[in-house]
Amino acid sequence: MPAGWHAVPLGRWRFLLCDSTAGASRYAFGPEQLAWIEAQLAALPAGTHACLCTHVPIQSPGAWMWMVNRSAPEKWGFPFGALHRDLGAVTDLLRRFPAAKAVLSGHIHYVDAVDYLGVTHLNSGAVSGNWWKGDGVLDRDFPPAFAVVDFHPDGRVERRMATYRLQP
Repeated sequence: MPAGWHAVPLGRWRFLLCDSTAGASRYAFGPEQLAWIEAQLAALPAGTHACLCTHVPIQSPGAWMWMVNRSAPEKWGFPFGALHRDLGAVTDLLRRFPAAKAVLSGHIHYVDAVDYLGVTHLNSGAVSGNWWKGDGVLDRDFPPAFAVVDFHPDGRVERRMATYRLQP
């Protein structure tokens, strides 16, 4: 994986494993990786669906709540560090390719789902919950958890969350 990103075909799906945390493009893909994503989506065989996998969310109401839970309303603004800085460019790119069906992310340890312009965005919490602290529950709402995601041949995506309590 010399570039830091690669594609994995699996059945009727292609998973685009991307890097949104390293280098000068931190919290963004940057032009080179966006061009690679576009080329991957353009080359999909008919009947193949794509899932973009990124650490930092593209679309996420949890990112906004992260900010709301940590600052006074007069300080609210774009939740830098909680969403992709290039979310407009990524959203425009996904809009152009109907085979782009899902985006998987984590980063903020919240659990949410957004269907936006035909793409299901799943932000799937964290096994560490509140970074392994206390009972592990983050902001009263998100216990340690992991996602079990079903990728159906017809392009549907379904997620179940498995939660647990940290042992002292």
